[in-house]
Amino acid sequence: MNIQREKFYAQRRKVLEGKDLRADIEYMIDKEIDRLLKSYIAPEMNPEEYIQEDLETLIKELHSTIPQLSYITLNDIKSYRFARIYDSLKEAAQKAYKEHEEEIIGFYNSISEQYDPSFEKQELFAENNIMRSLERDILLRVVDNQWIDHLHNIDMLKDGIGLRAYGQKDPLIEYKKEAYDLFNNMMYEIQSETVKYLFRTRFGVQIVDKREDNVIRTQLSQAAETFQPESEEDEAEPQTPYKAAEKIGRNDPCPCGSGKKYKNCCGANKQEQE
Repeated sequence: MNIQREKFYAQRRKVLEGKDLRADIEYMIDKEIDRLLKSYIAPEMNPEEYIQEDLETLIKELHSTIPQLSYITLNDIKSYRFARIYDSLKEAAQKAYKEHEEEIIGFYNSISEQYDPSFEKQELFAENNIMRSLERDILLRVVDNQWIDHLHNIDMLKDGIGLRAYGQKDPLIEYKKEAYDLFNNMMYEIQSETVKYLFRTRFGVQIVDKREDNVIRTQLSQAAETFQPESEEDEAEPQTPYKAAEKIGRNDPCPCGSGKKYKNCCGANKQEQE
């Protein structure tokens, strides 16, 4: 567990200190394509050995991971071996990521220039542009979330590892083996989620008018400004709280005015009813 912790925090420090993670992201994209293909196709298989249902699932998962490759169909891969499919998909994914960065930087520059003529355009593929910041933020968030899940899974493993002894297995050896598998699964999940999030990144922009130093008003802010609280006349009159009737003792004078004790007058009628 200590070794896993050291590897994890070394990776996290790299994310925090790294100015340009583009090479790491491109490596993740290549590895995700490789992992995806190997989930359904063995490198040594011939096209005749492919299973139709597996190829269809492969295409669906590819489209889910990288929506920009939704134009790729089953016919584009079913007649080729693993190596050619991998090279083709890897090249298409890297091209799609470059085009995605061009779209994001272009949009960011366009919006910024409309409201700040002196804005200095950001350069594509530069180490300090907005895309590098997005890569760092998304990767850091995914890493932290996956580490929390991993620690939870380790706790669950500790709780149940003693049961391995009933199967004539050494709990310590089994714990080390399963903990190692959990760590590797976490690293795969970090890779997969980072690639998915980066390809799906879109901007939502809030523009500030620097000439007036006010945030451009939205319908919500206008409604908040024009809202008037209800006047005192419109407020409902307070209701008089309910007060329970006082209890009459059996030997007290009857409230009807007969002069008799309550138990021998109205109280007697009440006892008969009960």
